[in-house]
Amino acid sequence: MRVANRFVVSLFILHVIVMGILISRLHFFSGSRNLQDFDSYIQLVGSIRAGQNPYSTNSTATLGAPSTFLLYLPFSFLKLPSAQLTFLIINIAAGYLICLLLSKKWILLSATILFSAFVTRFSLLMGQPALLGALLVTVFLLFENQTLSVLSVVGLGILKTFFFPLGIFFLSKPKVFIQFIFFSLLITVLTFAFMKISWYEYFVRNTFIPLFSTNSCASNLDYYNQSLRSTLCRLHIAFPYLSSLVSLLFIAVAFLKKGKKLWVLAIFLFSPVLWQHYFVMLFPIYVLIFFELRKNVFSLRTAACVLSFILWYIQFPYLQIAPHTFWNGVLASHYYWAALLLFFVTARMKPRRRRDQ
Repeated sequence: MRVANRFVVSLFILHVIVMGILISRLHFFSGSRNLQDFDSYIQLVGSIRAGQNPYSTNSTATLGAPSTFLLYLPFSFLKLPSAQLTFLIINIAAGYLICLLLSKKWILLSATILFSAFVTRFSLLMGQPALLGALLVTVFLLFENQTLSVLSVVGLGILKTFFFPLGIFFLSKPKVFIQFIFFSLLITVLTFAFMKISWYEYFVRNTFIPLFSTNSCASNLDYYNQSLRSTLCRLHIAFPYLSSLVSLLFIAVAFLKKGKKLWVLAIFLFSPVLWQHYFVMLFPIYVLIFFELRKNVFSLRTAACVLSFILWYIQFPYLQIAPHTFWNGVLASHYYWAALLLFFVTARMKPRRRRDQ
C-alpha cells in the first residue's frame, strides 16, 4: 500500500474513533441527554410563549439579545429529546460543511482536528450553536457575494449578539451597509411577534449595559470566560475601562487593515464575554491562514500561528479549581492569548481572495 493511502486509511480510522467517542459522550442514541445551555434556552422560549419576560425568570439566565431566541423557537415545538437530537445533527453537519468549504482535499484531516478540539466538544456537550456560528464565519470569509456576506453577519448576530458590530465592516460600501441595517431591523421586527418591546428595554438596561460598565472581578480564575476583562482580572490588573479601550484599539486596527479575517478577530476580542465554546468560530481562520503560510513554513509568522493553534486546541481541566495566582491566571487565559496571537499574525498579512485548496 502506498504511503499516501496508508495515511488516508489511518486518518479515517482516527476520525471514526474521534467521532465514536464524541457521539458516545453526547448519548446520541439515547434520550438521556443533558445539553445544559440548549435545555435552558428551550425553557426560556417556553416562558416567552407563556408571555413571561425571559430576563426576569429565576430558573435560568441568558446574556443574549431577544433575537437570540429566534434560533430556538422552532425547537420548542418538539419534545425535548427530539429537539436535542435535531440540534446536534444540524451542528455536526455544519462542522463537516465547514471543512468541505475550506478544503475538499483536506476535509478528513480538518474534520478530525475540528471535532477532537475541546472547544468543539464543549460546545456540543453544552448544546451551543457554535458550529453554526463557525459555518457563518466561513461563509463570510470565503464568498464575495455581498448579500451572502450581509446575511452571514446578521445570522452571527442572531446566534451571538456581540457579532452585530461586525456590520461596521460594510461601512465602506454604503449600499451594502444599508442592506445590513435593513436585514437587522427585519429580524428585530420579526421578534415582536413573540417578544415585547419592554423586554428589549429590560435587556439593554439590565444585561447589555452592565456588561460594558462593570469592573467587578470573579474571585476564582473564571476559566470559562476568556474575554479581555476576565483576562485582566486573572492577572490582577485593575484599571477601570482598560478592556474597553484596548477593544476599541482592535477595531481601529481592523478598520485600517480592512481584511475580513481581521475584522472577525477584532469583533471577537471586542466582546465583553467570551465563553470557551465561542472559540470554535476561529477554526476557519486558522485553516485559511495555514493555507496562506504553507509556502513559508519556517517563518516567524508560521511559528506564531502554530503556537496560537496549540493554545486554541488544548485545555487544562484543573484550572477550574486552581487557586487564583498570577501564573495560573496567565495559563488560564490561553484561549485569549491564542486569539490575540492570531490577530497579530493576521494583521501582518495582506488580505487575499480565496483560492481553491
